[in-house]
Amino acid sequence: MLPLPSCVADLLVLGVPILTMNPDAPAATAMVVGAGRVVAVGSEAEVRALPCVGADTRVVRMEGGLLLPGFIDAHAHPAEGGVELAYASLTGVVDEAGLVAAVGAWALANPESPWVLGAGWSPTLLDHAAPLAALDALGLDRPVLLASVDGHSAFVNTAALRRAKLLDRPDPAGGRVERTPAGAPTGVVRETAADAIWALVPEPEGEVLEAAARAALLQFAANGVTRVVDANASRGALRAYRALDERGALPISVHAAVEVAPGEGAAGVRRVAALRKRFLRPHLRVDAVKLYLDGVMESGTAAMREPYADGQNGELLFRDAELVRILRAADRAGLQVHAHAIGDGAVHQLLAAVEAVGPRRGARPVLVAHIEAVEPADLPAFARLGVWPNLQAYWACRDAWIDVLTVPRLGEARAARLYPFASLLQAGATVVAGSDWSVSTLNPWPAIEVGITRRDPDGVAGTTLNAEEALDLDTLTRAYTLNGGRALDVPGAGTLTVGAPADFIVVDRDPRERPAADLSETRVLQTWVGGVPVFSAP
Repeated sequence: MLPLPSCVADLLVLGVPILTMNPDAPAATAMVVGAGRVVAVGSEAEVRALPCVGADTRVVRMEGGLLLPGFIDAHAHPAEGGVELAYASLTGVVDEAGLVAAVGAWALANPESPWVLGAGWSPTLLDHAAPLAALDALGLDRPVLLASVDGHSAFVNTAALRRAKLLDRPDPAGGRVERTPAGAPTGVVRETAADAIWALVPEPEGEVLEAAARAALLQFAANGVTRVVDANASRGALRAYRALDERGALPISVHAAVEVAPGEGAAGVRRVAALRKRFLRPHLRVDAVKLYLDGVMESGTAAMREPYADGQNGELLFRDAELVRILRAADRAGLQVHAHAIGDGAVHQLLAAVEAVGPRRGARPVLVAHIEAVEPADLPAFARLGVWPNLQAYWACRDAWIDVLTVPRLGEARAARLYPFASLLQAGATVVAGSDWSVSTLNPWPAIEVGITRRDPDGVAGTTLNAEEALDLDTLTRAYTLNGGRALDVPGAGTLTVGAPADFIVVDRDPRERPAADLSETRVLQTWVGGVPVFSAP
């Protein structure tokens, strides 16, 4: 145990076992915090012997099962998800009647809103819906725009299509307006077609957006997340985070990735680099370029090396040459690349582009989120090229999304390779973890359980997705802590080592002593950021 050279002891933490995530000294029973950082970890006798630990040091005796570093959610959408909390909730809606009832009630309760907005419908329940006529029949004098839970599709009325000039024009590149065999729109829009309509919706500003972002970040804190990556931060979200941090109201640290769209090229990277300077704050960093390389499996817009079973395929959204130019520009600017790639075709394209760039000056890895499908021949390239898979472990189970939508599109042979987590690890890849909230739960513990069991925590016992791809608790804990800190290039983050940020949580049990099937029941009792408590369970 070595203290910092300048020993400041504001806080002495005792009472529960401590998991440090330091491979050289993984366990401790006491920790000293000073000036927002870890000063020392070790036994109670060792830390009390430090000269700076004295009468002025606050002693906190924790109750619980384990103290460990705060989780790092490496892929989420906090501000966007916070805004969605005010929309019509379509979670649990199972038919057109329920959809119309929820939308009509929200429109009645929000007469001043220029748009009727909703979110949360599940593609598994409403994938074949054609809601245009029903939404038009509501007789609203406003456009209706309803996001699917995965954010890649939307239901709309005719007014929304007309506003975006999508009624009679060809589909935008990378998107689709679903139509009947006769060519009439069904009210379902995909990918960039949905984006074109969302771009017309005025984003909340000022105090409204700040309140939404703070509400979401407090939920992250309550679930043990002390650092989060906003994987597609808008300019308004950045302003909200900055304003919160300026008045000391940002409860956890935020790292922002800003999208560079197809066609922007290196100019888009320069735009993001300029934002980095404008929004640099103690708990806010704009440090990554976000790239959407393809869509999602559920709507058939994820790009595969071989077509889906029906002969269709998703589209690669970037040309190869432009992707290489963006990667080179990001490296010159010192920005990380944070890519969305779900299909094995999109994953292959990214790996090929990284290889074409050659040795990169920056030490930070390229992050690739989701990677639902990876061609086996591509697995070794992750470690060789410094591309780190960003896992959404909660998705790796045999749920309705897989059974109803994905397997019929892929066929059983390719479905047997979905979410190849263990294969990536065995090939030498370093993995990090994220929730993709609000697409799925922001609570890391159900995701950790699924990553180990490959079963839906709320589903039928024994229904397992590719059990050979399961990970263990230690690997998933590292993905949420130590590896996340390394990916974000924050010294010590995700560990409780000397000099690390004093970001830690206390949970109600020691997960190492519990069956994997019980891990989703783990409760966070305390969350501390920079040595300051930001959540305490009631």
